[in-house]
Amino acid sequence: MSYSLPDYAVAYAGAFVAMAVLDGLWLGVIARNIYKAEIGALMRDTIPLLPALLFYVGYPL
Repeated sequence: MSYSLPDYAVAYAGAFVAMAVLDGLWLGVIARNIYKAEIGALMRDTIPLLPALLFYVGYPL
């Protein structure tokens, strides 16, 4: 079966949205207190957005 560029774009967008939602829930809600308790001294106050964006753009590939 041959896939076209729109097929790949839809698959990529779906994977991107799924990863963003699941990782956002995990990091922002579920594991936040665990991470703060265990590695709080290593965590930053702010998130470096450029490395995070580059990761999430490339990860679904």
